[in-house]
Amino acid sequence: MIGNTIRHTVFDGGITAEHIDIKEGADGTVVEYCYFNGTGMTGDNSADSFIDVKGVNSVIRYNEGYRNGNTKVADAFQVRTHGSKYPTGKDNTFYNNKVNLDNAPGYVVNATSAATGTKAHDDVRIGGGNLYNKNVNK
Repeated sequence: MIGNTIRHTVFDGGITAEHIDIKEGADGTVVEYCYFNGTGMTGDNSADSFIDVKGVNSVIRYNEGYRNGNTKVADAFQVRTHGSKYPTGKDNTFYNNKVNLDNAPGYVVNATSAATGTKAHDDVRIGGGNLYNKNVNK
C-alpha cells in the first residue's frame, strides 16, 4: 500500500497486539495525532510497542502514547526489517511524539541494526529515560 494515513485515532486500551503494524512493502505511511494506551497489550507474537514499522518512508508524528504500567510494552515505536521481496525498514521518520513509558529501560524509537535511515527528533519522553537507540539518526 502506498500513501496510507492514520490520523486522529484513539487506541484506548484492551488491544492485545501492536496498535499499528506498518507492513513491509508499505510506502509513505503517515501516522499523526493518535493516542495509544498500552493497557491490555499482551506481548504475544512480538506485540511490545505501539507501532511496529517494517515499511519504508513512513512519518510518525504528533502522537501520544502511555504504557500505563504494562510491562509488556518495551518501546513506543520500533523499526524492523522483514525478509521479503518488498522494501523494508528504510527511511522512516519520527518527530514531536510525546510518550510515557514509566521507568522502563526501552526507547521512544528503537530501530534494529538492519533498519537503515531511521531519523527522529523533538520527541518527548515524560519522566525521562531513553529516547533513541544507537541505530536512530538524530
